[in-house]
Amino acid sequence: MSKLFNEVSQLRTFLPEVIPLEAEDYEQAINKSETGENEESQWQIYTHVLATLAFVRWLKERFGKGSVDNCSIFQSEKAKTLEAVYNLQVGEFKFCLILAENILNEEIILLPKLVVDDLDIAAHFYVVIAIHEEHEEAIVKGSIDYQKLINYWHKKIIITDNNYYHLPLNLLDFEANHLLYYLRYLEPSAISLPVKSTEKISEKVVNVALWLQDEIDEITRSLNWSFPSRLSVASVQGFRSIAVFENAIAELNRRGLEIPHHARGCCRKIILANLHLQLLAATWLLPQQDNDAQEWSLLLLLAMQSGASLPKGLRLQISDQDRVLSDKILEKNDDYFYRRLIGSYDDQFSVKITFNGSEETLEPLVFIDGITKKN
Repeated sequence: MSKLFNEVSQLRTFLPEVIPLEAEDYEQAINKSETGENEESQWQIYTHVLATLAFVRWLKERFGKGSVDNCSIFQSEKAKTLEAVYNLQVGEFKFCLILAENILNEEIILLPKLVVDDLDIAAHFYVVIAIHEEHEEAIVKGSIDYQKLINYWHKKIIITDNNYYHLPLNLLDFEANHLLYYLRYLEPSAISLPVKSTEKISEKVVNVALWLQDEIDEITRSLNWSFPSRLSVASVQGFRSIAVFENAIAELNRRGLEIPHHARGCCRKIILANLHLQLLAATWLLPQQDNDAQEWSLLLLLAMQSGASLPKGLRLQISDQDRVLSDKILEKNDDYFYRRLIGSYDDQFSVKITFNGSEETLEPLVFIDGITKKN
C-alpha cells in the first residue's frame, strides 16, 4: 500500500490537472459546432469538442495513448443532444466526459442515464471537466469508475431528475493523476462493465402482477415461492416467510424508498453451496404520467434464512432479455443484498446467485399486462 501511495504521489508532482487549450482546438470546436441545430446545441458541441481534444492530448502526453476515432462527439449524431462525450477510447479502457456545467447546487453532478445504462456507452471511467475559455484552459475536476458508481447505487436510493442520475460530487476522486496510475497498472477487467447476457430465458416465468391481487399462479407455486404479503413493517412481522427482511425494509424506508400500500412481496428459499438463503421479490405499479407507458417496480432483497450475515464472495447478478444489468460480489460480510429495478410490460428480469463455484439461476420475473392494482 505504501508503495502504491508513493508512486501516485510522485505522479502528482509532474502531472498537472490544468490543460492549456490550443488554437487548433478552438478551430475544430467552431467548425463542429456549426452542425448544431440551435444556439444551445451549438454551444454544447463546442464545449464538448474542446474538452475532448484537451483531455485526449493530456492523455497522450502523459500516458502515450488516447484516440478520438470512435468518440461520440466526432462520430455520432446522438452526441448533438446527449450532454456527455462517450466512447472515448484509451487503450482498452472506455471514458465518458461530463462537463462541469452539469453540476447542480455545487453538490450534485447530473449524469445522463444513457451513459450508465446503455450497454454500448457505459464507460470504465467518468471524468468531470471544466472549460475556462477566458483562461484558455480545461481542468480535470474529478473522476469515478463504473464499479464504484454502481456499488454506491446498490447501497443508496437512486435519485433521478428526468433523464439524469444524481451523483454526489464527494464521490469523485479529485486527483486527476490517479487516472494515469489506473491506466498503467489496472486491467480493464478489474472494472466490470455490463455485458450481453448469454443466459437462456426459461419457458417458465413468474408473473409478479398477480401478486397485486393477492394471488399466485401454479407455475409460481411450483417454484416454491411463498404467498404474497404486504411490505409494511407490521405486515412483515405477521409473515414468517419475510420476517427476516424486517430490518432491511425498515432501513430502505428510512433512506427514502417509498413502498406503496398496494405493493406485495413473495419469498423463495434457496440452498446454494451449503448456504441457506432467502430471496424476497416485491413489486408495485408506478404512477403513470400522461401518455407514458405504464411501468412497474421490482425490489429484490437477498438474505440468510437464519438472519446471519451473507458471506464474503457471494455474487448477485441480474439480467434482462439482452444484457446483465447488475453484477455485484460481496467484498465483506453484509446483512443483505438490495437491488431495485424499474421495468415496462415487455421486460423480464432473471436473477443468478453464485457462491464457491455453485450457481442458481431463477426463472424470469415478469409483469403481464392486464392486471389492475388493488388499492
